[in-house]
Amino acid sequence: MGHDGRRPSAAQSSGSDARVRAAEVIGAMSIATDLGTGQPLEHALRTAILVVRLGELAELAPPELVDTYYISLLHSFGCTSDATEQTELFGDDIEPRAKFALVDGGNPEEVAAFLKDVVG
Repeated sequence: MGHDGRRPSAAQSSGSDARVRAAEVIGAMSIATDLGTGQPLEHALRTAILVVRLGELAELAPPELVDTYYISLLHSFGCTSDATEQTELFGDDIEPRAKFALVDGGNPEEVAAFLKDVVG
């Protein structure tokens, strides 16, 4: 117990700073986004690790690697903003979104096949 009779928090007992880091908040939000977009858990985190590794191979400077890390974690933020409309159109918002992640958006035939499949 602390000197005031209360149990110290984990941060207090370890002597570490109790501030929350941006990486922790963004990391947690990226997991929620993974769930909301039908991606496997930690998809954004794996993407961030891969992109940073590619940046290292490209010999990016440390500040560029930091930017790359955060941008890749944020790559799907906001993608669930139309969940209500998606559900109204397709009866579900997660399955079509997960299927579309596999579509080459630059290939009109793939996009048309996806839309035909989803819309019916």
